Amino acid sequence: MSETVYLIAGGTVLLLIGLGLGYWAAQLRNGKQVAKAADVQKQFDDYRQNVTAHFGRTAEHFQAIGEQYRELYEHMASGADTLIDPQEIDAKLSFVPTATTEPTESPAEDAEPATQASEDTDESQRTYH
Repeated sequence: MSETVYLIAGGTVLLLIGLGLGYWAAQLRNGKQVAKAADVQKQFDDYRQNVTAHFGRTAEHFQAIGEQYRELYEHMASGADTLIDPQEIDAKLSFVPTATTEPTESPAEDAEPATQASEDTDESQRTYH
């Protein structure tokens, strides 16, 4: 055979070896990226699990606080029912406004200027329009 055939055969063999090495190197690189992506995904999943556990525990705390508040309210209500005279409490808790509001008259009906409240009028009984 001639030298040309040997050169072509050698070049083809070297080309195939180069392609094989390139494919192998790409697989190594891709494998590292896949491993890195899997590690990042695991870290993310762990983080999500921690966040879920944290807020689950927070919800449990809020439920406990709500139950304690309800128990305290029921305790105070039952104590108030048994220890306090209902008529006395109703008198103290009822709202009786001290200021009265007067309807305003239109200027056409009343030509007199408005007078100021007298000095002896209690401040809480004054009305402001």
